[in-house]
Amino acid sequence: WIQEERFGQAWLRPRFPEPLLGLVEARFLLKGPCTLGTAGDPGEILRRLEPEPGMPSRWIAPVQRHGVEILSSDEGIPVLPDRPEGDGILLARPGRGGVLRFADCVPVLLAGTDPEPWILGLHGGYAGTVGGIVPAGLDLLAVQGRLGGAWAWIGPGSGPCCYLRRVEDPATREGRLRLPGRLQRAAHRG
Repeated sequence: WIQEERFGQAWLRPRFPEPLLGLVEARFLLKGPCTLGTAGDPGEILRRLEPEPGMPSRWIAPVQRHGVEILSSDEGIPVLPDRPEGDGILLARPGRGGVLRFADCVPVLLAGTDPEPWILGLHGGYAGTVGGIVPAGLDLLAVQGRLGGAWAWIGPGSGPCCYLRRVEDPATREGRLRLPGRLQRAAHRG
């Protein structure tokens, strides 16, 4: 990850490999001047940013529900000010950008060039992760023939220092059941 500052605002950007340079772009805007007082409204946040050359003119900004719904720019998804529901965005059309919001959830980013440049952003909250948003994203990419030469990045999220789950919570039990056997045993001890 590369940390930058623009407009007095901190950003994180993945280090893209050579085949993706100039073809896809991703930035993670951290909490700061561009987000304060916006109540998380992506339209307002985008209005506060100064446009750059090559910046998308149309933005997909779903209302996130901690689920596994993934929107695709190839399917005519509405753009701002309209906000369909979803926790993932697949972008493969020039001129379109995507906005996902993360607080303590984990951003997952996949990108590739086959059959053309594409980028997939996933909102990895607890419920969506347990529900299988990452496998859903991989399935979507596989169906569209996009997995060859793909790269992936996983961003920062809250850990055990800041986010605990009650063992008796039914969602916690469900999450533990979905872990591979070795991880189930570690979660049970932990």
